[in-house]
Amino acid sequence: MLKATRQEAALQLAAAGLTTYAYLPERMSVPAAVITPGSPYVEEGETFTEFTVRLKVTVLVRGTNETATDELDELLCSALDELETFDIEAVSEPAAYAFSDGQYLGAEVAIRTTKEL
Repeated sequence: MLKATRQEAALQLAAAGLTTYAYLPERMSVPAAVITPGSPYVEEGETFTEFTVRLKVTVLVRGTNETATDELDELLCSALDELETFDIEAVSEPAAYAFSDGQYLGAEVAIRTTKEL
């Protein structure tokens, strides 16, 4: 259920023009969306078989500060439009992110959905 939920988010985000990763990649192609567990990752739902699953989507771009900021804003708006089966909880302020292959400008999108076992 958890892997399928991350893949569901990845499929929807790909429609926003993002290279998607439903895991933390060693190297990536940007613009990218990296989908990792949120906090709390899983909570009980209203019924015995229902659960709330939270994910963190980190949208990342690279470029000069001005162009990267504009691109990040556009991609965040597109990503929010494409996440049809998820509720948006919050979008963080843009910040610098370091991965093994470089520095990026990005923002985190907290999302959640309800799943049945």
